[in-house]
This record gives sequence, structure tokens and C-alpha cells, in this order.
Amino acid sequence: MVGASGLMAIYVAGLTLGNTRLPHRSATASFVEGLAWLSQIGLFVMLGLLVSPGRLLDARPYALVQGPTLPWVTRRLGATVDNQPQPVAIESAPLEKLDATLLQLTVGPGSRLAGVEVSELRLPQPAAVSLVLRGDQIFAPTGHRAARRRPRPARRRPGGARRGRAPPARRQ
Repeated sequence: MVGASGLMAIYVAGLTLGNTRLPHRSATASFVEGLAWLSQIGLFVMLGLLVSPGRLLDARPYALVQGPTLPWVTRRLGATVDNQPQPVAIESAPLEKLDATLLQLTVGPGSRLAGVEVSELRLPQPAAVSLVLRGDQIFAPTGHRAARRRPRPARRRPGGARRGRAPPARRQ
């Protein structure tokens, strides 16, 4: 990439890093998301400084034409994303003697959770994923096991996820 565009080099580096297993990927993603928000805020502040109120009335006819027609054009071009909520069923069972709550989460087909690794779920601190049922297969997940269609992770949250961490349940 020597002698090529700097933007192209950054783009290729982003693709490479985005598809690499990094040890602290969730922390890095959180930092980058925060940085992106700050960049967007700065961008819109700068754009707002360029607007002069006297010229806003001149642009009104264009806005009246573009507003209703833009969604139609994007649907016709196939440039829209289906933002319909995907069904996720949650069942809860309190375990009073352990001061914990057992949650069963069923992920529907086409959910955004499909393909997300357990370490990237951003669960609250005392929560633990104890098992995953995928079809007829039951296994204890690790941080790098990705959720697939219709997984059922069962989470144990001590004290309704208020404080402290309960010891893991033992088999007898």
C-alpha cells in the first residue's frame, strides 16, 4: 500500500482490525462508539454554525418536496434496512434460597443477537451465562462462543442483579 491513498490505508486497516479476534474487543468497541458519538456531535455543531437563518426560508420548498419522496425512493432502490423488532422471549424464575434469578432468553430468527459472542453481550457485572441450549445440544459457553439461530442462554443473576456475586451452582 506504499504510495496509495491514506484514506485507503485507514480503510483497509479498519477492515483488518474489525475482522480480527482482539482480546479486549468489547472494551475497544465501547471506546470507539463513544469517540464516534463525539465526532458526530462536533460535525453537527460545525454544520449548525454554517447555517444562516435568513437562507432557511429559501430552502423550504426543496424540503417540502424531498421529505415525502425520500422514503419512497430508498424503498425503490432497496437501500433501506428492515428495522422491525425481532421477537425475544424472556422467562424468569426466582431462586429464593440462592438469592438469585434464573432467566431464560430465547432468540428468534433474524435477531441482532445471532452471531454475537458471549463476551460481547454487555451483561451486568454479577450476571453469568451458565448454559446454552442449541437444538438438542447443551453446552457451557465460553467468551468466544457465538450465538446462533434460536439459542437459549440461561443467566443466573444474584439478588436480581443488585449487588455481589453468588458462587456458581455445583452439580451433585
